[in-house]
Amino acid sequence: SIFDTLKNDDNKSTYELVGDSLEELRLLRRKVQTEKELLAEKGLRRASETYLFYEGEIVVIIAEGEWKGYDAVVKAADDPMTVTVVPVLDMFAINGGDTEE
Repeated sequence: SIFDTLKNDDNKSTYELVGDSLEELRLLRRKVQTEKELLAEKGLRRASETYLFYEGEIVVIIAEGEWKGYDAVVKAADDPMTVTVVPVLDMFAINGGDTEE
């Protein structure tokens, strides 16, 4: 049936079926957000491939993994293709733990 075809369609990531039969079926289009849109909501943007990082620069880790969303400080940026960062758990500890009140 048409209902079963829609229900089992592999492209359901763009819509959602609402209802249990063809008579009460409604299609709701899902908003599929791009990575760019998700980052923009958080006030972030992905660095371009040509961007040159500098030592001491503060960045946000967006790669999947346990550090996703954490701030980090660039420690080495000798090669544009390889940048070493150190996650920062306490933004006040960036300068070696010195804090000003």
